[in-house]
Amino acid sequence: AGAHDAAARTAESLLEMDQGCADAHLVLSRIHLSKGDHAAARAALDEAVASDFKVRESPMFSIISAQCKVSDGDLEGGLKELEAAMKLPGVRAPLTARQEEEARRKKTIPVSVQDRATVFIMLAEVLHKLERAADADVQLKTATSEFAGTPEEVRVMIASCEMAMEKGGDGEEKALTLLSRVTRESPHYAKAKMALARIYLEKRKEEAKYIHCYQELAREINDTKSWAALGEAFITICEPEYAINAYEHAATLDKTNDPAFKRNMAKAYVTCLFFKAAVEYMEKECRKDPDAIDLQMDLSALYIRLKKFGEAEDWLAKLVNRLENAVDTASLERGVECARMLAKVCEGIKDREGRIESLTRAHTMRKSLVLRARADREEYKKQIGLMSELCVEIAGLHQARHDVKSALAFYEEALMNDRTNVPALLALSRMRLNSGEIDACQQSCSEVLRYDADNEEASLMLAELMFQKENYETAIYHFSQLLEKNPCNYRALAQLVHLLRRCGRLDEVGRFIKLAHSTSESPQYDCGLNYCKGLVSKFENKPQDALRSFNLSRKDIQWGPNAVYSMVEIYLSPESTDLWDEEAMMDGGGDDQARVAAAESLLAEVHRNRREEPRHVILECYARMMSKSQHGIAEALNILGDIIIQEPNNVPAVLAVCTCHMLLRQVPKARNQLKRVEKMPYNASEADEFERSWLMMADIEVQGKKYDHAIDLCHKCLKYNRSCAKAWELIGQVCEWEQNYVEASENYERAWQFCGMSNPGVGFRLAWCYLKSKRMVDCIDVCKKVLSEHPDYPKIKRDILQKAQAGLRP
Repeated sequence: AGAHDAAARTAESLLEMDQGCADAHLVLSRIHLSKGDHAAARAALDEAVASDFKVRESPMFSIISAQCKVSDGDLEGGLKELEAAMKLPGVRAPLTARQEEEARRKKTIPVSVQDRATVFIMLAEVLHKLERAADADVQLKTATSEFAGTPEEVRVMIASCEMAMEKGGDGEEKALTLLSRVTRESPHYAKAKMALARIYLEKRKEEAKYIHCYQELAREINDTKSWAALGEAFITICEPEYAINAYEHAATLDKTNDPAFKRNMAKAYVTCLFFKAAVEYMEKECRKDPDAIDLQMDLSALYIRLKKFGEAEDWLAKLVNRLENAVDTASLERGVECARMLAKVCEGIKDREGRIESLTRAHTMRKSLVLRARADREEYKKQIGLMSELCVEIAGLHQARHDVKSALAFYEEALMNDRTNVPALLALSRMRLNSGEIDACQQSCSEVLRYDADNEEASLMLAELMFQKENYETAIYHFSQLLEKNPCNYRALAQLVHLLRRCGRLDEVGRFIKLAHSTSESPQYDCGLNYCKGLVSKFENKPQDALRSFNLSRKDIQWGPNAVYSMVEIYLSPESTDLWDEEAMMDGGGDDQARVAAAESLLAEVHRNRREEPRHVILECYARMMSKSQHGIAEALNILGDIIIQEPNNVPAVLAVCTCHMLLRQVPKARNQLKRVEKMPYNASEADEFERSWLMMADIEVQGKKYDHAIDLCHKCLKYNRSCAKAWELIGQVCEWEQNYVEASENYERAWQFCGMSNPGVGFRLAWCYLKSKRMVDCIDVCKKVLSEHPDYPKIKRDILQKAQAGLRP
């Protein structure tokens, strides 16, 4: 590494004096290649050709170009380069005295024995990869005779052994024999020993002989690299104690202060799970060498792994400040990585704003890298792809905090950089769908399907669009296609349940449930199927059936969390009523404390990683509200206030706050918050919360005799959910108070239908309107249905049923 750095500095000094020095560009390209930086190697190679086209006649050019092409998977291109190199003077056969004299006169770099051997070996390797084994053997045999007695003889032999091993048969024994003959005096002794060790480990499974090779190598050479190699060998066979001893001995021999060795030493400690020793070693070395940026990054990564976020933040903040204004590409790349790691730290300490800020700094640095890469087509393509991915990540964070404008800007920037970024297109489609931009959403989904014809999420969104356009048959056809292809696609089935409910056709989901039931291998224990059945029962207002189905899926990794949350919602509101609606809550009956205990027990089952999510916290607040005590409601208000400070437009949190105010009889405060929700753009992902907010506001307006506004809000609910029983009920109440009993009964009929004929309050009002409309038979039927479910329901028997029966008598 030190020799490479010195060579690079010399080459750069030459280029400062003469930018057109092709040989200096060629040397830099070779150094980049040795470090594995193929993009930089290609760029330097292009600079060399631009400076002097004759450089293409150099074997070094062909070697570097071939290696770059092979690393990119272009084996045929690499083969052509190497075959062209073979035709150059001095490669297939050494230069004659006359040719050497001519080369000196032209001041060209002579072809070294090492370069000649490299061309032969690479040509054989490429032919072998192209499954032209016979041609590869010919090249190796030629090389063996050509380089016999030279320092490259062992190198050719090692290449022959490696290919022989890959072919199998007696090649393994032959390789062992040849490699064992390599003496200490050979410059390729170390490489031969390592190849011999690899045979013992991979082919013979003899760990003792494998380690013996490295121990012998360490004793003979006795330098930092050989002892570090021994440590790596011990790690390979899972001997951490011996590995650390070898590395620590290597450290005593290290006189070069090599950063690469320090990183390997630290990596050894981490690999062996000696985290305390790793931290102490890296801290000490980082303080000794403030320029050891890679080691500081490794230390920060280890702190993150150990969840010591404070220490990681200290190191990363300094690194980002130092690297964000760097002028070289490598430092900017490190800066981006450090900023992303800092964002991970912020995620660990639940600092969303800090995470966004860190990723925004990474975005600024990545933008500089994109601008620098414009001259290199391949590098530019890579950089804009990385920029697109970063924009999607930042947009997702803005979207989570309900900052739609910023999220939209970053998604659009992601697509500006890479139009084929499917995650960005899907996220943008979902945002447009949520905000009601149906045509734009349809365009984005179509674009996704153009790049990924089988994308399930885009197909589901297109089906949902058809529902929003009230093109129900087309939407159901989309789902039919998906579910007939795979009846157990429960994600699509659950989506279909939601959408059929919203268009008031939930009864049509039965055939899809039956199809999934007949296809499933074990329908009784199929968690996805039970979850979908639970959804149907919940929407049909059959809480006991829903609880049974959800209970069968609550332990599942995929469906469990949503099943648990659905069960909690049922326990807190068994009749799908709201806590603030005292009449409805009394109709529901039951033991509030037992339901709260069951809800809290279920919430405690949720994995701790999800307990910080707003949905979980809000459900915990509803459980506190169920106590109806001032203390419980005040606690819930405090917790919800913290959520709203972070996310002012979080509709579920605002709705929960309004529920608290209603329970505290603070109707004006609730009304003010509900006005805010009314002005917010509709978001389909929070459809239920928007609906409940509008209904709460409509109920307040009905109580205040503001019927026009109440009816507008109810129609708004019905626009997005035709099955909204409460909206039909409120419209019916307004018609009833206006003494329009015929129209009131029509609305109550729908409310009665969509609540599954289980809400006695709706049944009472429907029966009353039937009585007033002289529909005695219908009135009696409803009364009997209510009394069969709620025998003690007050007044319905005396005030309605008996009068209706009397009205039938002549």
